[in-house]
Amino acid sequence: MMGLIGFGERLKTAIKDSKYSQKEISEKLRINQDTITNYVKEKSFPKADSLYVICNLLGVHADWLLFGEGTEMTRVGEVKPIDGIELLQMEENLIHGFRELSDRDKKEVVAFVKMKKDLDKRNSAPMSSTSNNGENVTGEEAATSETA
Repeated sequence: MMGLIGFGERLKTAIKDSKYSQKEISEKLRINQDTITNYVKEKSFPKADSLYVICNLLGVHADWLLFGEGTEMTRVGEVKPIDGIELLQMEENLIHGFRELSDRDKKEVVAFVKMKKDLDKRNSAPMSSTSNNGENVTGEEAATSETA
C-alpha cells in the first residue's frame, strides 16, 4: 500500500476543513469512531463503499484522498452550474440536504419530485372539450368557437 502514504494526513485535513467531526462521520458510516482514527493513523484503510461516502461527505476527490493526485478538494459548496446556468442558493441547499439522506429517503424524495412534476404537467395541460362536430379542441379553441 505504498501509494497510500499520506492518506491519513489528507483525511485529517479534509475532516478539519469540513463541517463534520470524526464522530459524526463514523455515525454516518455506521462504524466505530476508532475506525476513523485508524484511517487517520493509516493503521487501516476504508473499503470502497465507505471511501465513497467519506469523499461525498467531505467533498473531496477519491484520487486526491487516496493518492494525493489530481485536484485537492472540491468543496461541497462548489456545486457546478447545470447547462451553464448557475444554481440558486436554495437549489444548492437542496442538493446538499439530499446528499445527506439515506438511500431510502433519497428514493422517496425522487418519487415525490416525479409525482409533483407529473401533477403539475396534468394541471397545466390545456383542457379539451368536444366541438359541435365531435372533434376534440383545446379549451381556448372551444371558448373562441362558442363566442363566434
